[in-house]
Amino acid sequence: MRPTTVSPGVPAMLLAGLVSASAPAAPSISAVPGLPDNPFSHAAAVSDSGLVVAESMTAQTGTVPFFWDGTTARYLEVPPELAPFGASVTGISGDGGTVLGTGYINDRVVGVRWDRTGAAQIEPISSVDHARSTAINRDGTVASGVIASDMSPGNSLALVWTADTGYRTITPGQGEPTLSSLSGVSADGLSFVGVSGASVEEIGRPAAWSESAGASYLAAVPRGSGRGQARGISADGSTAFGYQEIYPSLVPAYWDPSGVAHEINRWAGYNGGVATAATDGGELIFGNWWLGPGPSSFERLAFIWDAEHGARPLGEVLASEYGIDMEGWELHIVTGVTPDGRSIIGRGTAPSGFSQGFVVVIPAPGVLPGLLLMGLAGWRRRR
Repeated sequence: MRPTTVSPGVPAMLLAGLVSASAPAAPSISAVPGLPDNPFSHAAAVSDSGLVVAESMTAQTGTVPFFWDGTTARYLEVPPELAPFGASVTGISGDGGTVLGTGYINDRVVGVRWDRTGAAQIEPISSVDHARSTAINRDGTVASGVIASDMSPGNSLALVWTADTGYRTITPGQGEPTLSSLSGVSADGLSFVGVSGASVEEIGRPAAWSESAGASYLAAVPRGSGRGQARGISADGSTAFGYQEIYPSLVPAYWDPSGVAHEINRWAGYNGGVATAATDGGELIFGNWWLGPGPSSFERLAFIWDAEHGARPLGEVLASEYGIDMEGWELHIVTGVTPDGRSIIGRGTAPSGFSQGFVVVIPAPGVLPGLLLMGLAGWRRRR
């Protein structure tokens, strides 16, 4: 079916009233369409209810973000001062009421924030530095971020924003590490993860922060150097995920509720990877493997991990265990999952041959039933 679209040039007030599509009766995968003159798309973020925020591009306006409900694209406003590069999405609140993004103004990185109607606001973090928000909690009242005097590693500081206090940098307590950036926040807005000590010369160390406990390094995986990054945290705050260095590779990893670090296995032929999303409790963890040892590798393969099976190619699991027709699909990266595991989003090569965002929907009550139950059993055993 040809998707219904709303022109990027329409006023923000016309973007209200997003129509929710009916959930499919069986597990399914669908492609997110691009713009009429560019089939490329990217599924960037997903709310707790499965509302997807995606992106495409035009030569005139650069990256164009839009809500996608399965049938209808509702474009978010792109402030004219962000031309010609447009605005990229970095996150969405769990309730779907706030979308975060980033863009450029006079070669300076700025944050962008949209409300549920698609109306945009440039984040008033700094008028001279590069600064943006990176993740936001469930009700949109707390966000993580980063601010830097220039774009080189080692010159950044972590930011926290709250609706009550606004933006502030995180000042370490005595003996605590200095946080270079925060990249994830729990649904309740109390737990944050990110990286400390990143510089031009070396990878930083994964770290956590909370108002009550301050900043601390996260544990190293066995055989690991301790370096890496926590890319995010599950909505319930139980499980952090990202990558760690086991020289010479960066490998996908997660930290369980006890703070223990675990390496995630790599598929044959893939040398590195990163974990990028997790369901509540960390029963299911998603990410992608890299053909090379680091993220510069263009050859990527999306994975799904559970305690019973370890990590396996996502596309194979969807076909063999959920009966989804994966003919023509190659899933490269996972960018998000709902806390209950019902919606999985990312990007891959679609049957059309184009690089496009994908949305996997597992209808209730069969929310990844076998994997989730086995994951829970395995989780209890390893605790």
